[in-house]
Amino acid sequence: MKNNYKNIFIFAYYSFKDPIFQSAVLPYFRNLNSDTKLRFIILTFEQQKYKITDKSELNFFQDELNRENILWFQTSWHSGRFKILKKAFDFAWGLIYASYLILRFRAKAIYSEGFPGAVIAHHLATLFRVPHLVHTYEPHTDYMIEAGVWKKSSWEARLLKKSEVKVAFRASFIFTATKAMIDRLKLQGVNATLHRVPSCVDASCFYYSEKHRKEIRSKFNVNDDDCVIVYLGKFGGMYMDEEIFDFMYDLEQDKLINFKYFILTPDDHSYVYSFLNKKKLNKEKFIVKTLNRLEVSKFLSASDFGLVPVRQNPSKRFCSPIKDGEYWACGLPIIIPKGISDDYIFCQQYKIGIVMDDTSKISNNKVLNEIKVWLREQSREDVIKRCRSFALSDRSIEKYKSLYKEIFMSI
Repeated sequence: MKNNYKNIFIFAYYSFKDPIFQSAVLPYFRNLNSDTKLRFIILTFEQQKYKITDKSELNFFQDELNRENILWFQTSWHSGRFKILKKAFDFAWGLIYASYLILRFRAKAIYSEGFPGAVIAHHLATLFRVPHLVHTYEPHTDYMIEAGVWKKSSWEARLLKKSEVKVAFRASFIFTATKAMIDRLKLQGVNATLHRVPSCVDASCFYYSEKHRKEIRSKFNVNDDDCVIVYLGKFGGMYMDEEIFDFMYDLEQDKLINFKYFILTPDDHSYVYSFLNKKKLNKEKFIVKTLNRLEVSKFLSASDFGLVPVRQNPSKRFCSPIKDGEYWACGLPIIIPKGISDDYIFCQQYKIGIVMDDTSKISNNKVLNEIKVWLREQSREDVIKRCRSFALSDRSIEKYKSLYKEIFMSI
């Protein structure tokens, strides 16, 4: 097909409505073509729970993307019983269908998001001899082993570990979340062009509002001198669960600060209340909500510290929790465990958060003392300004869209 476009093929082993696709893939390509001849060909794998069955809704999204020179194609995602066979089918069919699209549109490069999608994209790039750009290159195998999903000796772990090495050494560009991962790849002798791209946020959606702060605190009877700790996210997996409430229990032993807590989670609220009962915490001090994306910044504006309870597993040194950027964009300092991402370093370097040593009572009391010092010595206006400024300079997606455009145009 002859055209004046430079076509980039996007291999996304996610569903269109999957939150990961919506936050970590699609935003980098929206409104990127206004002054270029770039066109993006996206292939998604639709899971049943995310599948768009309404034809008018499907047409709406396709028309919207078409106006931005994004062509969206989809196929089905398979898992469940007979997983090995189903994944083998996805791998084979993914290669066939993607090959058809690459040939049809004469794609100049292949872009993939994370694993295992990067593995299929690696073989496609090798087959068609085009550059492979890998976004969110992280030690996925280690994540799965540390989370207890896979055993180190399992076929999944052994296969993906080997594939991670092959992908890194064949890739032309690697976008990874931390400087620590870049340093590790360099030590391994990877020759790809390496860029640090942390989890980004839409700064026009996440921002501080004094109006919203007063509105939310008034609605939930939070006094001006109360200290609100907010947790935004799920429980379990890479995130702690019971340890979060142990931390809050230790804070509650202090009589000088009146703490209150916002728990903003998509998880079942009964799960939260079961821990409140277990720890004998005062339920009246907890606001548990499930919010849509547009409501979140209101509650973050009304808070004083954002909790980032990532488990202190070795591989989490290379992750980039998206909630960090969302907190900072709303002017909110974070509380994060030592060794998590590059962000625990940024907290100290830019005075935008407090670092927890571990989950012990001694560490929790140390954080409590730091909160006291912070509230006593730090101007809230200065804190908001520092956090927001850092988010705009390091986590705003617009910065990295400019980088992407420059790279795509150079290929």
